[in-house]
Amino acid sequence: MVSSLLESYVVIQEAEWAGRRFCMARDRRTNQSLYLVGEKLGTLGGTYSHPNLPSLKEIGTEDQTRWWAGPVPEGDKLEDLRLQGSLSESDLLSALLSTADALLNLAATLPPMVPAYIDPACIVRDRLGRWLLDYTALAHAPEAHAKNPEPLGVYPFGVLLYWVVTGETIRRSRPQISQLESLASPGLQLVIIRCLGRSYPSLAELRAELSRAGKDREFQPLVQRFRARAQASRAEASRQLLRTPHIPLDDRPWAAPPAPRGGFSRGTMPLQYRRVQRPWKRWLGVAAVGLCAFALAAVAAVRLDLVPDEYLPTWLKTVPTVTLFPKPQPIAQPVYAGAQMLPQRVIIFLNGEDRGTAHIYTSPNHPYMEIRALNGLLGRELTWGVVANGQVVLKEGDRSLPLTTYEQVGETVWIKLLPEVQEWLGLRFQSYRGGIIHFSSRA
Repeated sequence: MVSSLLESYVVIQEAEWAGRRFCMARDRRTNQSLYLVGEKLGTLGGTYSHPNLPSLKEIGTEDQTRWWAGPVPEGDKLEDLRLQGSLSESDLLSALLSTADALLNLAATLPPMVPAYIDPACIVRDRLGRWLLDYTALAHAPEAHAKNPEPLGVYPFGVLLYWVVTGETIRRSRPQISQLESLASPGLQLVIIRCLGRSYPSLAELRAELSRAGKDREFQPLVQRFRARAQASRAEASRQLLRTPHIPLDDRPWAAPPAPRGGFSRGTMPLQYRRVQRPWKRWLGVAAVGLCAFALAAVAAVRLDLVPDEYLPTWLKTVPTVTLFPKPQPIAQPVYAGAQMLPQRVIIFLNGEDRGTAHIYTSPNHPYMEIRALNGLLGRELTWGVVANGQVVLKEGDRSLPLTTYEQVGETVWIKLLPEVQEWLGLRFQSYRGGIIHFSSRA
Protein backbone atom coordinates (compact mmCIF):
# COMPACT_ATOMS: atom_id res chain seq x y z
CA MET A 1 0.00 0.00 0.00
CA VAL A 2 2.04 2.95 -1.29
CA SER A 3 0.49 6.37 -1.94
CA SER A 4 1.38 10.01 -1.45
CA LEU A 5 -1.09 10.25 1.44
CA LEU A 6 0.30 7.23 3.31
CA GLU A 7 3.96 7.52 2.34
CA SER A 8 4.82 8.81 5.82
CA TYR A 9 3.65 5.50 7.36
CA VAL A 10 5.19 2.03 7.35
CA VAL A 11 2.47 -0.63 7.24
CA ILE A 12 3.31 -3.61 9.45
CA GLN A 13 0.10 -5.65 9.16
CA GLU A 14 -3.06 -5.28 7.11
CA ALA A 15 -6.47 -6.98 7.23
CA GLU A 16 -9.86 -6.70 5.47
CA TRP A 17 -12.96 -6.73 7.66
CA ALA A 18 -16.52 -5.40 7.31
CA GLY A 19 -15.73 -3.71 3.99
CA ARG A 20 -12.83 -1.74 5.49
CA ARG A 21 -9.06 -1.94 5.56
CA PHE A 22 -7.37 -2.07 8.97
CA CYS A 23 -3.63 -1.48 9.16
CA MET A 24 -1.12 -1.55 11.98
CA ALA A 25 1.55 0.98 10.99
CA ARG A 26 4.45 3.06 12.25
CA ASP A 27 4.87 6.78 11.72
CA ARG A 28 8.15 7.52 9.96
CA ARG A 29 8.43 10.95 11.58
CA THR A 30 7.66 10.15 15.21
CA ASN A 31 8.46 6.40 15.12
CA GLN A 32 5.22 5.69 17.01
CA SER A 33 2.81 2.80 16.43
CA LEU A 34 -0.68 3.70 15.24
CA TYR A 35 -3.78 2.35 13.51
CA LEU A 36 -4.98 3.17 10.00
CA VAL A 37 -8.56 2.54 8.87
CA GLY A 38 -9.60 2.93 5.24
CA GLU A 39 -13.22 3.11 4.06
CA LYS A 40 -14.51 3.34 0.50
CA LEU A 41 -16.35 6.51 -0.43
CA GLY A 42 -20.11 6.01 -0.47
CA THR A 43 -20.04 3.56 2.46
CA LEU A 44 -22.56 4.55 5.10
CA GLY A 45 -20.14 4.15 7.93
CA GLY A 46 -20.52 5.48 11.41
CA THR A 47 -18.68 7.78 13.72
CA TYR A 48 -15.17 6.74 14.76
CA SER A 49 -15.19 9.06 17.78
CA HIS A 50 -16.63 7.30 20.80
CA PRO A 51 -15.41 7.49 24.41
CA ASN A 52 -15.05 3.69 24.58
CA LEU A 53 -13.28 3.21 21.23
CA PRO A 54 -9.77 4.20 20.08
CA SER A 55 -9.79 7.78 18.87
CA LEU A 56 -9.29 8.12 15.11
CA LYS A 57 -8.93 11.31 13.08
CA GLU A 58 -9.51 11.69 9.35
CA ILE A 59 -6.25 12.32 7.48
CA GLY A 60 -7.54 12.58 3.91
CA THR A 61 -8.97 10.81 0.88
CA GLU A 62 -7.13 9.07 -1.91
CA ASP A 63 -8.09 6.48 -4.55
CA GLN A 64 -11.76 6.65 -3.54
CA THR A 65 -10.80 5.69 0.02
CA ARG A 66 -11.19 7.85 3.12
CA TRP A 67 -8.48 7.24 5.73
CA TRP A 68 -8.44 7.64 9.51
CA ALA A 69 -5.43 7.39 11.82
CA GLY A 70 -5.07 7.10 15.57
CA PRO A 71 -2.60 5.95 18.23
CA VAL A 72 -2.57 2.44 19.66
CA PRO A 73 -4.35 2.41 23.06
CA GLU A 74 -1.99 2.04 26.01
CA GLY A 75 -2.87 1.18 29.59
CA ASP A 76 -3.90 -1.64 31.88
CA LYS A 77 -5.54 -4.63 30.22
CA LEU A 78 -8.56 -6.31 31.76
CA GLU A 79 -6.84 -9.68 31.46
CA ASP A 80 -3.86 -8.54 33.55
CA LEU A 81 -5.97 -6.76 36.17
CA ARG A 82 -8.08 -9.89 36.70
CA LEU A 83 -4.93 -11.99 37.16
CA GLN A 84 -3.38 -9.49 39.61
CA GLY A 85 -6.57 -9.26 41.68
CA SER A 86 -6.54 -5.44 41.51
CA LEU A 87 -10.05 -5.13 40.02
CA SER A 88 -12.73 -3.58 42.19
CA GLU A 89 -16.43 -4.31 41.79
CA SER A 90 -17.06 -0.90 40.22
CA ASP A 91 -14.08 -1.31 37.85
CA LEU A 92 -15.34 -4.67 36.58
CA LEU A 93 -18.89 -3.36 36.07
CA SER A 94 -17.55 -0.24 34.32
CA ALA A 95 -15.39 -2.35 32.00
CA LEU A 96 -18.34 -4.57 31.01
CA LEU A 97 -20.76 -1.66 30.48
CA SER A 98 -18.16 0.28 28.47
CA THR A 99 -17.59 -2.78 26.27
CA ALA A 100 -21.34 -3.07 25.70
CA ASP A 101 -21.52 0.64 24.74
CA ALA A 102 -18.64 0.18 22.32
CA LEU A 103 -20.36 -2.83 20.72
CA LEU A 104 -23.58 -0.83 20.35
CA ASN A 105 -21.67 1.90 18.49
CA LEU A 106 -19.93 -0.63 16.24
CA ALA A 107 -23.25 -2.34 15.50
CA ALA A 108 -24.67 1.00 14.29
CA THR A 109 -22.09 1.27 11.48
CA LEU A 110 -22.87 0.07 7.97
CA PRO A 111 -21.71 -2.56 7.46
CA PRO A 112 -21.52 -3.34 11.20
CA MET A 113 -18.12 -3.96 12.76
CA VAL A 114 -19.17 -6.25 15.60
CA PRO A 115 -16.51 -8.96 16.13
CA ALA A 116 -17.54 -12.59 16.57
CA TYR A 117 -15.09 -12.95 19.47
CA ILE A 118 -13.83 -10.45 22.06
CA ASP A 119 -10.31 -11.00 23.32
CA PRO A 120 -9.99 -9.82 26.97
CA ALA A 121 -6.54 -8.46 26.11
CA CYS A 122 -8.25 -5.94 23.77
CA ILE A 123 -10.15 -4.27 26.65
CA VAL A 124 -7.80 -1.55 27.94
CA ARG A 125 -8.09 1.13 30.64
CA ASP A 126 -6.26 4.26 29.48
CA ARG A 127 -4.54 6.87 31.61
CA LEU A 128 -7.78 8.84 32.00
CA GLY A 129 -9.55 5.82 33.52
CA ARG A 130 -11.72 5.13 30.46
CA TRP A 131 -12.28 1.58 29.28
CA LEU A 132 -11.63 1.13 25.55
CA LEU A 133 -12.48 -1.77 23.24
CA ASP A 134 -9.57 -2.05 20.82
CA TYR A 135 -11.61 -3.27 17.86
CA THR A 136 -8.81 -2.42 15.43
CA ALA A 137 -6.66 -5.11 17.06
CA LEU A 138 -9.59 -7.55 16.87
CA ALA A 139 -9.77 -6.88 13.13
CA HIS A 140 -6.45 -8.71 12.73
CA ALA A 141 -7.68 -11.82 14.61
CA PRO A 142 -9.15 -14.60 12.41
CA GLU A 143 -11.72 -15.44 15.13
CA ALA A 144 -13.27 -11.98 14.84
CA HIS A 145 -14.10 -12.48 11.16
CA ALA A 146 -16.38 -15.46 11.74
CA LYS A 147 -20.11 -15.25 11.04
CA ASN A 148 -21.90 -13.27 13.73
CA PRO A 149 -25.61 -14.20 13.81
CA GLU A 150 -28.35 -11.97 15.14
CA PRO A 151 -28.67 -10.34 17.57
CA LEU A 152 -25.30 -8.73 16.96
CA GLY A 153 -22.84 -8.76 19.85
CA VAL A 154 -24.91 -10.84 22.26
CA TYR A 155 -23.01 -14.13 21.88
CA PRO A 156 -19.49 -12.51 21.89
CA PHE A 157 -20.45 -10.64 25.05
CA GLY A 158 -21.62 -13.92 26.61
CA VAL A 159 -18.21 -15.44 25.78
CA LEU A 160 -16.57 -12.47 27.53
CA LEU A 161 -18.76 -12.93 30.64
CA TYR A 162 -17.93 -16.66 30.67
CA TRP A 163 -14.22 -15.77 30.70
CA VAL A 164 -14.70 -13.25 33.51
CA VAL A 165 -16.31 -15.93 35.69
CA THR A 166 -14.24 -19.02 34.82
CA GLY A 167 -11.03 -17.63 33.31
CA GLU A 168 -11.47 -19.90 30.26
CA THR A 169 -12.04 -18.86 26.65
CA ILE A 170 -14.51 -20.74 24.44
CA ARG A 171 -13.62 -19.79 20.89
CA ARG A 172 -14.35 -23.15 19.31
CA SER A 173 -15.18 -25.44 22.25
CA ARG A 174 -18.58 -25.74 23.90
CA PRO A 175 -19.01 -23.97 27.27
CA GLN A 176 -19.36 -26.04 30.43
CA ILE A 177 -22.44 -24.52 32.06
CA SER A 178 -22.00 -26.75 35.11
CA GLN A 179 -18.86 -24.80 36.07
CA LEU A 180 -20.90 -21.64 36.59
CA GLU A 181 -22.91 -23.07 39.51
CA SER A 182 -20.01 -22.86 41.97
CA LEU A 183 -18.42 -19.68 40.57
CA ALA A 184 -21.24 -17.20 39.91
CA SER A 185 -24.47 -16.08 41.52
CA PRO A 186 -27.78 -17.38 40.09
CA GLY A 187 -28.58 -14.02 38.52
CA LEU A 188 -25.23 -13.81 36.73
CA GLN A 189 -25.53 -17.45 35.64
CA LEU A 190 -28.87 -16.65 33.98
CA VAL A 191 -27.36 -13.68 32.13
CA ILE A 192 -24.48 -15.80 30.76
CA ILE A 193 -26.77 -18.68 29.73
CA ARG A 194 -29.13 -16.29 27.93
CA CYS A 195 -26.18 -14.64 26.14
CA LEU A 196 -24.73 -17.94 24.95
CA GLY A 197 -28.22 -19.06 23.90
CA ARG A 198 -28.82 -15.74 22.03
CA SER A 199 -32.14 -15.30 23.84
CA TYR A 200 -31.72 -11.54 24.32
CA PRO A 201 -33.55 -9.60 21.58
CA SER A 202 -30.86 -6.92 21.40
CA LEU A 203 -27.56 -5.83 22.87
CA ALA A 204 -29.26 -2.83 24.51
CA GLU A 205 -31.51 -5.10 26.60
CA LEU A 206 -28.47 -7.15 27.59
CA ARG A 207 -26.72 -3.97 28.75
CA ALA A 208 -29.75 -3.01 30.85
CA GLU A 209 -29.83 -6.48 32.42
CA LEU A 210 -26.12 -6.22 33.16
CA SER A 211 -26.60 -2.83 34.82
CA ARG A 212 -29.32 -4.30 37.08
CA ALA A 213 -26.99 -7.18 37.99
CA GLY A 214 -24.36 -4.65 39.01
CA LYS A 215 -26.79 -2.80 41.25
CA ASP A 216 -27.69 -6.12 42.92
CA ARG A 217 -23.97 -6.70 43.73
CA GLU A 218 -23.81 -9.81 41.55
CA PHE A 219 -20.11 -9.19 40.80
CA GLN A 220 -18.93 -8.86 44.40
CA PRO A 221 -18.19 -12.62 44.91
CA LEU A 222 -16.18 -12.66 41.68
CA VAL A 223 -13.98 -9.74 42.73
CA GLN A 224 -13.37 -11.29 46.16
CA ARG A 225 -12.34 -14.57 44.53
CA PHE A 226 -9.94 -12.72 42.19
CA ARG A 227 -8.26 -11.00 45.15
CA ALA A 228 -8.01 -14.20 47.20
CA ARG A 229 -6.41 -16.08 44.33
CA ALA A 230 -3.90 -13.27 43.66
CA GLN A 231 -2.98 -13.07 47.36
CA ALA A 232 -2.46 -16.83 47.48
CA SER A 233 -0.15 -16.63 44.44
CA ARG A 234 1.88 -13.82 46.01
CA ALA A 235 2.14 -15.71 49.30
CA GLU A 236 3.39 -18.81 47.51
CA ALA A 237 5.99 -16.74 45.64
CA SER A 238 7.18 -15.27 48.97
CA ARG A 239 7.48 -18.74 50.48
CA GLN A 240 9.58 -19.85 47.54
CA LEU A 241 11.94 -16.92 48.10
CA LEU A 242 12.29 -17.78 51.79
CA ARG A 243 13.20 -21.36 50.94
CA THR A 244 16.49 -20.31 49.33
CA PRO A 245 19.57 -21.70 51.13
CA HIS A 246 21.31 -19.54 53.74
CA ILE A 247 24.70 -18.16 52.70
CA PRO A 248 27.22 -17.91 55.60
CA LEU A 249 28.90 -14.60 56.29
CA ASP A 250 32.26 -16.02 55.21
CA ASP A 251 30.84 -16.49 51.71
CA ARG A 252 29.40 -12.98 51.62
CA PRO A 253 32.31 -10.52 51.67
CA TRP A 254 29.93 -7.73 50.63
CA ALA A 255 28.05 -8.17 53.95
CA ALA A 256 31.14 -7.71 56.14
CA PRO A 257 31.65 -4.38 57.99
CA PRO A 258 34.04 -1.91 56.37
CA ALA A 259 37.73 -2.36 57.04
CA PRO A 260 39.55 0.19 59.29
CA ARG A 261 41.39 3.06 57.70
CA GLY A 262 44.80 1.59 58.38
CA GLY A 263 43.83 -1.81 57.02
CA PHE A 264 44.62 -5.26 58.31
CA SER A 265 47.78 -7.29 58.24
CA ARG A 266 47.69 -10.85 56.96
CA GLY A 267 47.88 -12.28 60.46
CA THR A 268 45.36 -9.99 62.13
CA MET A 269 42.73 -10.00 59.37
CA PRO A 270 39.35 -11.18 60.74
CA LEU A 271 37.76 -14.24 59.24
CA GLN A 272 35.00 -12.38 57.43
CA TYR A 273 37.64 -10.47 55.44
CA ARG A 274 39.69 -13.50 54.46
CA ARG A 275 39.04 -15.24 51.22
CA VAL A 276 37.73 -18.72 51.94
CA GLN A 277 39.97 -21.31 50.32
CA ARG A 278 38.33 -24.48 49.06
CA PRO A 279 40.97 -26.76 47.49
CA TRP A 280 38.39 -29.36 46.47
CA LYS A 281 36.82 -26.89 44.04
CA ARG A 282 40.17 -26.37 42.35
CA TRP A 283 40.82 -30.11 42.03
CA LEU A 284 37.27 -30.66 40.80
CA GLY A 285 37.78 -28.11 38.05
CA VAL A 286 41.11 -29.65 37.02
CA ALA A 287 39.51 -33.11 36.88
CA ALA A 288 36.61 -31.83 34.75
CA VAL A 289 38.97 -30.17 32.26
CA GLY A 290 41.10 -33.33 32.09
CA LEU A 291 38.08 -35.56 31.45
CA CYS A 292 36.84 -33.27 28.68
CA ALA A 293 40.27 -33.23 27.01
CA PHE A 294 40.54 -37.02 27.23
CA ALA A 295 37.06 -37.46 25.76
CA LEU A 296 37.83 -35.15 22.84
CA ALA A 297 41.13 -36.96 22.15
CA ALA A 298 39.40 -40.35 22.25
CA VAL A 299 36.68 -39.23 19.84
CA ALA A 300 39.28 -37.83 17.44
CA ALA A 301 41.33 -41.04 17.58
CA VAL A 302 38.33 -43.23 16.84
CA ARG A 303 37.10 -41.01 14.04
CA LEU A 304 40.55 -40.93 12.40
CA ASP A 305 41.09 -44.72 12.76
CA LEU A 306 44.19 -44.17 14.95
CA VAL A 307 43.31 -46.90 17.49
CA PRO A 308 43.66 -50.59 16.47
CA ASP A 309 40.44 -52.56 16.65
CA GLU A 310 41.73 -54.99 19.26
CA TYR A 311 42.01 -52.13 21.78
CA LEU A 312 38.47 -50.89 21.20
CA PRO A 313 35.49 -52.02 23.33
CA THR A 314 32.80 -54.06 21.64
CA TRP A 315 30.29 -51.19 21.39
CA LEU A 316 32.83 -49.10 19.44
CA LYS A 317 33.77 -51.79 16.92
CA THR A 318 31.89 -50.39 13.95
CA VAL A 319 34.87 -50.20 11.57
CA PRO A 320 35.45 -53.36 9.48
CA THR A 321 38.76 -55.13 10.01
CA VAL A 322 41.08 -54.11 7.19
CA THR A 323 42.86 -57.08 5.63
CA LEU A 324 46.02 -56.24 3.71
CA PHE A 325 46.32 -59.39 1.62
CA PRO A 326 49.63 -60.02 -0.15
CA LYS A 327 47.41 -61.68 -2.77
CA PRO A 328 43.69 -62.43 -3.01
CA GLN A 329 42.43 -65.10 -0.65
CA PRO A 330 38.69 -65.95 -0.76
CA ILE A 331 36.80 -65.78 2.52
CA ALA A 332 33.19 -66.60 3.33
CA GLN A 333 32.21 -63.10 4.45
CA PRO A 334 33.94 -59.84 5.41
CA VAL A 335 35.00 -59.88 9.04
CA TYR A 336 33.77 -57.00 11.22
CA ALA A 337 36.00 -56.79 14.28
CA GLY A 338 35.70 -60.47 15.02
CA ALA A 339 31.89 -60.64 14.49
CA GLN A 340 29.97 -61.66 11.38
CA MET A 341 27.84 -58.65 10.29
CA LEU A 342 25.49 -58.38 7.34
CA PRO A 343 25.72 -55.61 4.75
CA GLN A 344 23.25 -52.72 4.71
CA ARG A 345 20.99 -51.90 1.78
CA VAL A 346 21.14 -48.21 0.92
CA ILE A 347 19.97 -45.82 -1.81
CA ILE A 348 22.67 -44.28 -4.01
CA PHE A 349 22.37 -40.69 -5.26
CA LEU A 350 24.82 -39.28 -7.84
CA ASN A 351 24.66 -35.52 -8.38
CA GLY A 352 21.21 -35.55 -6.78
CA GLU A 353 19.91 -38.30 -9.10
CA ASP A 354 18.59 -41.58 -7.70
CA ARG A 355 20.73 -44.42 -9.11
CA GLY A 356 19.01 -47.31 -7.30
CA THR A 357 19.91 -49.43 -4.29
CA ALA A 358 22.98 -51.46 -3.34
CA HIS A 359 24.55 -53.30 -0.41
CA ILE A 360 27.43 -51.62 1.45
CA TYR A 361 29.50 -52.07 4.57
CA THR A 362 29.70 -48.83 6.52
CA SER A 363 32.62 -47.23 8.31
CA PRO A 364 32.87 -43.83 10.03
CA ASN A 365 34.62 -42.21 7.07
CA HIS A 366 34.35 -44.25 3.85
CA PRO A 367 31.99 -47.07 2.79
CA TYR A 368 32.88 -50.45 1.30
CA MET A 369 31.14 -51.18 -2.04
CA GLU A 370 31.16 -54.17 -4.35
CA ILE A 371 32.72 -53.73 -7.81
CA ARG A 372 29.61 -55.18 -9.49
CA ALA A 373 27.43 -52.66 -7.65
CA LEU A 374 29.66 -49.79 -8.81
CA ASN A 375 29.39 -51.00 -12.42
CA GLY A 376 25.61 -51.28 -12.24
CA LEU A 377 24.91 -48.00 -10.48
CA LEU A 378 27.50 -45.80 -12.16
CA GLY A 379 27.54 -47.41 -15.60
CA ARG A 380 31.25 -48.32 -15.42
CA GLU A 381 33.22 -51.39 -16.60
CA LEU A 382 35.46 -52.01 -13.59
CA THR A 383 37.36 -55.26 -13.09
CA TRP A 384 40.01 -56.46 -10.69
CA GLY A 385 43.06 -58.65 -10.99
CA VAL A 386 46.44 -59.58 -9.56
CA VAL A 387 49.72 -58.35 -11.02
CA ALA A 388 53.05 -60.19 -10.97
CA ASN A 389 54.09 -59.04 -7.50
CA GLY A 390 50.80 -60.28 -6.02
CA GLN A 391 49.31 -56.76 -5.77
CA VAL A 392 45.54 -56.49 -6.34
CA VAL A 393 44.65 -53.74 -8.80
CA LEU A 394 41.42 -52.12 -9.96
CA LYS A 395 41.13 -51.89 -13.77
CA GLU A 396 39.01 -49.91 -16.23
CA GLY A 397 40.15 -50.12 -19.81
CA ASP A 398 43.89 -49.47 -19.91
CA ARG A 399 43.90 -47.74 -16.51
CA SER A 400 44.68 -49.47 -13.22
CA LEU A 401 44.90 -48.56 -9.55
CA PRO A 402 46.62 -50.63 -6.82
CA LEU A 403 44.27 -51.49 -3.96
CA THR A 404 45.52 -51.38 -0.40
CA THR A 405 42.22 -51.82 1.47
CA TYR A 406 39.75 -54.38 0.16
CA GLU A 407 37.87 -57.57 1.03
CA GLN A 408 37.36 -60.55 -1.29
CA VAL A 409 34.02 -62.38 -1.04
CA GLY A 410 33.64 -65.28 -3.43
CA GLU A 411 34.37 -64.15 -6.97
CA THR A 412 34.09 -60.45 -6.33
CA VAL A 413 35.93 -57.81 -4.33
CA TRP A 414 34.63 -55.16 -1.95
CA ILE A 415 36.78 -52.02 -2.05
CA LYS A 416 36.92 -49.20 0.45
CA LEU A 417 36.22 -45.87 -1.24
CA LEU A 418 39.26 -44.06 0.08
CA PRO A 419 40.03 -40.55 -1.26
CA GLU A 420 42.53 -41.89 -3.81
CA VAL A 421 39.97 -44.46 -5.05
CA GLN A 422 37.29 -41.75 -5.33
CA GLU A 423 39.68 -39.53 -7.29
CA TRP A 424 40.54 -42.40 -9.64
CA LEU A 425 36.82 -43.10 -10.20
CA GLY A 426 36.01 -39.41 -10.61
CA LEU A 427 33.66 -39.43 -7.61
CA ARG A 428 33.40 -37.53 -4.35
CA PHE A 429 31.70 -39.08 -1.29
CA GLN A 430 29.49 -36.42 0.33
CA SER A 431 27.35 -37.92 3.07
CA TYR A 432 25.69 -41.02 4.44
CA ARG A 433 22.62 -40.63 6.62
CA GLY A 434 19.37 -42.50 7.06
CA GLY A 435 20.19 -45.24 4.55
CA ILE A 436 21.03 -42.78 1.75
CA ILE A 437 24.51 -42.19 0.27
CA HIS A 438 25.26 -39.05 -1.76
CA PHE A 439 28.06 -38.92 -4.35
CA SER A 440 29.04 -36.13 -6.72
CA SER A 441 31.17 -36.13 -9.84
CA ARG A 442 34.54 -34.46 -9.73
CA ALA A 443 35.05 -31.62 -12.16
